[in-house]
Amino acid sequence: MAENKTGITASLFKNTKRSADNHPEFQGPGRISRSTLVEINQAFKDRAAMDDRIGEKCIDLRIAGWRKMGTNGQYIFCVITPDRPQSKEGDDSDDFDLDSGPDRSPGHDQGDDLGDI
Repeated sequence: MAENKTGITASLFKNTKRSADNHPEFQGPGRISRSTLVEINQAFKDRAAMDDRIGEKCIDLRIAGWRKMGTNGQYIFCVITPDRPQSKEGDDSDDFDLDSGPDRSPGHDQGDDLGDI
């Protein structure tokens, strides 16, 4: 599996073994690089804020997803990164690199059509 060097990467497949409403509709593998873990740790030190709902400090994250087709069917490839503060120039464009993600995620038997998500 090609690895995205920035962020946490994950692939979400339709859960074909879902047998109850409290089971997830989608599930799949994920991966985090050491450099991303260091970045998350630094973001936590620099800008963590108290979340009164859970009584702990938290950082905000950005999540991006792309529909992909793999050997076992369609899935959603996600990249999760710490939410970065706006640059001084006001550039709020996302810097996710779709081409660095995997074309498929091997070893998973999920893969039914994802429908209109």
